[in-house]
Amino acid sequence: MNRTSLLVLCCLLGILLVSSCKKDYTCTCTVERTKYIYEYPNQMKSEAKESCDQQDAAARMTDPNGNCTLAKD
Repeated sequence: MNRTSLLVLCCLLGILLVSSCKKDYTCTCTVERTKYIYEYPNQMKSEAKESCDQQDAAARMTDPNGNCTLAKD
């Protein structure tokens, strides 16, 4: 039983290490028909979203139709 418990614990630990909370994200902005790409490597989603939202606000100041979208790589 001890050996089985240790194996299960190791498997769970391995899953946690592989599925980290930090991932790579890309913010793609279109301003006046020009595309800008901002990369956010090894970021939590909330951090990447906040940065992309700031880029979106700046894009809309330049071009009312400008926008930015966040995608996970």
